[in-house]
Amino acid sequence: MPQTFYTEKEYKDMQSIVCVFERCFERFESHIRDIDEKSKNLKQRRENGMYPFIPLSPYEFTNTLSFVRTYLNNKRKYNGTFIDVGCGPGTKVILAHELGFKAHGIEYDLELVKIAKKICMKVFYDDSTIELGDALTYNFYDKYDVIYYYCPLSDRDKQIILEKKIEDDMKVGAILISFNKQDLTIEKDKRFKDINPSEHYRKIFQKIKK
Repeated sequence: MPQTFYTEKEYKDMQSIVCVFERCFERFESHIRDIDEKSKNLKQRRENGMYPFIPLSPYEFTNTLSFVRTYLNNKRKYNGTFIDVGCGPGTKVILAHELGFKAHGIEYDLELVKIAKKICMKVFYDDSTIELGDALTYNFYDKYDVIYYYCPLSDRDKQIILEKKIEDDMKVGAILISFNKQDLTIEKDKRFKDINPSEHYRKIFQKIKK
């Protein structure tokens, strides 16, 4: 249990509340996924080598981003900026915001962008954090301290191109969080430091030099 001023009972009560919140979030994301499966744009997205909305569990995401937040705070004393590449309805952008990041998302599908903007406007009164765009041609990865993606492209060749673009474009000191990473040559790339080497499915790297 972390060092806090809470009693054992208070801490367990808080954990219970968090678990309820995570279950609610999972149900909400499942609902969005059901809507997305019926989207008129789904066929076009699949033809363009893109997955439908596939949510990572809120628990796994918050656990990972909390780990990164602690790492950043130990190094630089601030949380920094965050981008979700292929953000879907923006749920991970909201979670990153709640964890203290200046959070942004980029999404290719207009219908999902509309949903994300509505949600972000209701949660923190700002829909400018969600941007319609193509991750493969996006030119602002160097603006972010934390870059996250959950393998947004079903076309493996395109996904590898995206991964290499992000790795080339991101700034020194930035952290990459990748789930289901397709190109593992980063593990031998001297520009990067693996800050979570025990994990296979979840990859977390910091860029240490150009």
